[in-house]
Amino acid sequence: MDAGKLPRRLAAIFSADVKGYSRLMGEDEEATVRTLTALRKTNAAFIEKYGGRVVDSPGDNMLVEFPSVVEAVKCAVEIQDHLREVNAGQPPGRRMEFRIGINLGDVIVDGERIYGDGVNIAARLESLAEGGGVCISGTVFDQVGHKLDLKWEFMGEQAVKNIARPVRAYRLRSVLVTGAEAEPDLKAEKSLKREGPPRFSIFVLPLQNLTRDPDQDYFSDGITEDLITDLSRISGAFVISRSTSFAYKGKPVDVKQAAAELGVRYVLEGSVRRAGDQVRVNVQLIDGRTGSHLWAERFDREVRDIFALQDEVTGRIARALNLQVLEAETRRAQQRRPESLDAEDFALRGWAELFAKPLSPETNRAAQKYLEEALRLDPHSARAWACMSFLCTRAAEMGGMPEPREELLKRAVEAGERAVALDPKGAEAHYGLGIALQFSGQVGKALLACETAIEINRNYAPACRGVGMALIFSGRAAEAPPWFEKAMRLSPRDPFFGVWSWNLGLARHLLGEDQEAAVWAKKAVAANAKYHHAYFLLASVQAWLGEAEAARKALEEGCRLMSRYNTISSYRPSLILSQNETYLSQLDQRHIAGLRKAGMPEA
Repeated sequence: MDAGKLPRRLAAIFSADVKGYSRLMGEDEEATVRTLTALRKTNAAFIEKYGGRVVDSPGDNMLVEFPSVVEAVKCAVEIQDHLREVNAGQPPGRRMEFRIGINLGDVIVDGERIYGDGVNIAARLESLAEGGGVCISGTVFDQVGHKLDLKWEFMGEQAVKNIARPVRAYRLRSVLVTGAEAEPDLKAEKSLKREGPPRFSIFVLPLQNLTRDPDQDYFSDGITEDLITDLSRISGAFVISRSTSFAYKGKPVDVKQAAAELGVRYVLEGSVRRAGDQVRVNVQLIDGRTGSHLWAERFDREVRDIFALQDEVTGRIARALNLQVLEAETRRAQQRRPESLDAEDFALRGWAELFAKPLSPETNRAAQKYLEEALRLDPHSARAWACMSFLCTRAAEMGGMPEPREELLKRAVEAGERAVALDPKGAEAHYGLGIALQFSGQVGKALLACETAIEINRNYAPACRGVGMALIFSGRAAEAPPWFEKAMRLSPRDPFFGVWSWNLGLARHLLGEDQEAAVWAKKAVAANAKYHHAYFLLASVQAWLGEAEAARKALEEGCRLMSRYNTISSYRPSLILSQNETYLSQLDQRHIAGLRKAGMPEA
C-alpha cells in the first residue's frame, strides 16, 4: 500500500477489547461467545447513536471511528455504564469488562479501513485502561477536559510500543475498582478529585548554551539532566522525562503551548554562559497557564571542579524550585473558593501557616484547622500527615494546641510514622518524623530518619539541618557545623534561615568558639526578631565573652518572647530553665551555665 497516495483525515479513534478474554474463553467458550455477541449488538446501537462507524471487530477487539471526539467519549462512557449494570448480575469470574482507549489524530484512509499512528496510539491507550475504564490521549483531553462533566486522572507520559514520542494519557473510571473482591483504590480516588495538570508538574527546557562553542554543550546539557533527576526526587513531583525535554533542544518554543501539550503547570527555562574560568547560569520559572515569570535567579561561579560546580548549581536550583512551586501552589489554594478546596489544598494552606509565616502559637492554631480538614477529606494524605507531625512538634515547644508536651510529641511521632508509611519515598515525611523523634529523645532513630531523607533527595536542605541537630543532641557537636553550612548553601534564602543560623551558632558555642557563635546568634536575631531561642543563645554566648549587660538584655528579651508560649498567668523567667531542663541537658551544660551567668535563676 502506497500511503503517500492515500487520503488523510483527522478522526477520533476508539479502540476496545475485553479484559481477560482468553481466560473467559478457556473456562466456557460458548457462554463467552454468546455474551460477547449480545454486547456487540448493544454497543453497535450506542455507536450509531453517537455517529460512530465500526471499522473492524476481530475476536474481542473493536475499532471505531467518530467524526467528533466529544461524541466518542460520550459513547465510551455510556457503554461502560451499561456494562456495569449487566455485570452486576454476574458472578465476579464471569463478568465481561471492556477496556477502551480513545485518541484524536491523523489517519490514512484506504476504503473502509484506517491506518497510521492515530490508530496505533488508540490501541496502546486501550491496553493502559483497566477493566470497565476509559483511557484517553492528551489530544482528546485538550478537547473534552472541560466540556464534559467528567473527572480525569492524569497518568503522565506513557512510552508505548512503536510510537517515537511518549503519549500524554488520562483515565476515567466511573467506579474505582470493579469486582466484589476488590480493595478500594484510595490513591486513585484522591486523584480523581483533581482536574487538569498535577500540582507539582514541571517541564525543564534544555538550558541554552550561549558560549557560541558547540563543544560546551556538554555543560549546559549536564545541568539540564541533573535538574530533571533532582526535581524528580521531590515528593509528589511530576517531571517530564529527559528524552522529551531534549526533543525541544534548539527549537523555538511557545511555553504556554508546550505546557498544555505536556500537561504541566510549570516550565523552567534558562541559559549557561562560560567565559574563561567564569560561568553564569540564568534560570526562570514560568507559569505554564499564563506564561508569566514566577521566579528568576542568576548563579555566577568560578570554574574549578566542573562536576562540583554542576552539583552546586543544580542543587541550589532544585531546592529553590521546590520552595517556589510550593509557594505558587499555596497561593493557588488560597485563591480558590472554600467549597472547591480538596485535601491537598487544605494541606498546602497548613504548610503555608507552618513554613511561610513567623513562628507563633497563632500560626500553629491556624495550621491545625487546615490540616484536620485535609485529613478529614483524605485520611491517606502523606503531605497532611507530615505537616501534622511538624505542627505537633512545634506546638510542644511553642504552644497553640491544648495537649501537654508529652502528648503532643507522641502525636508528632505517630503522624510522622503515618506519613512515612503512606509515602516511603517522601523526603519531607522522613524529615518530619526525624524532628519529632529528636524532641522525643529518640536521637539515634532521628538521625537515621534525617539521613534517609537526604538519601531520597540530596538537595533537601531541612534534612541537612536535621542531621546537624541530631548530632548535637547525640553529643557530637563537632560534626554538626558542615551540615548546617550545607543547608545554607542549598537554600540561602530559606524562610527558616534564622533557625539554621541559631543551629550553627549553637554548635560553635558548644565547641567553645564563642566569637563565631555570637556572629551567628546575631544573624538569627536579625532574620527573626521573635525567635526566643536566638536570644537565649546570644545571652549565653555574651555571658561567656564577659559582656554581662548585653547578655542580661538578650536574656530578658528571650524570656519576654518565651512568655507568649506559656499559658501561666504570672510568668517567671526561672520557669524557662525548669521547663526546658530536659531539652537543654541534651545539648551541653555549657549552654545552661551561660544562661545562669546571664542571670537565669535556678529553677
